[in-house]
Amino acid sequence: MAVLEWPSRWIRFHTKVMSMSKRRAFGDVVQVQDDEGEPPYLVKLIPTADGAQPDGCMSECGDSDCREWRIAEVLDDKALPTGERIYHVTECNMSDPTS
Repeated sequence: MAVLEWPSRWIRFHTKVMSMSKRRAFGDVVQVQDDEGEPPYLVKLIPTADGAQPDGCMSECGDSDCREWRIAEVLDDKALPTGERIYHVTECNMSDPTS
């Protein structure tokens, strides 16, 4: 490999590995991937009773600004609450909802 090729290959590789997750806010509706292979589903990021802010991500995703949200409300396909909640949702596992 030529000396000049090395930096560009390194940059391409690390750009893919260290992609940034999108910053989120309370009230955002996002899509999350199920760990058990089920289709992605919608959740709404909601505050905790004590008003705690999100924590740092524990997934080692490579994004130093990625946060872990403590609680999210599961929504149905019409974006209405189902009564279920999930906990410890990381921004690196969230995406914008698809229509």
